[in-house]
Amino acid sequence: MKLRSPIKGQCFHSRYEALGVAGFVLTFPSLAIRRGQLNADDYDNFPVGLRLLIKVSSCSLCSVFFYFIAVELIYEYLSWVDWLLMTLNNLGCWWAEIRGDFYEC
Repeated sequence: MKLRSPIKGQCFHSRYEALGVAGFVLTFPSLAIRRGQLNADDYDNFPVGLRLLIKVSSCSLCSVFFYFIAVELIYEYLSWVDWLLMTLNNLGCWWAEIRGDFYEC
């Protein structure tokens, strides 16, 4: 496996990049073999338990990332809908006040 940038130290980012590359290569082995990042023999000789652990952690990290993106988009959409409903309610109160009607705000 080749990293895009060399691991210079023991900092968090270097370790995280190494785990990210290993997770990608082990999660999508056919793509990594086609790109030349992984040899088929190396993949077959990799310990099965460690391979499964890295795959599960990589997939769960991707799932959590996409979950948070979906929640953020839904929250933004719902806050926009809430703003629209509040604006329409205030507009109804204002219109009822002008006409002299009763409108509970």
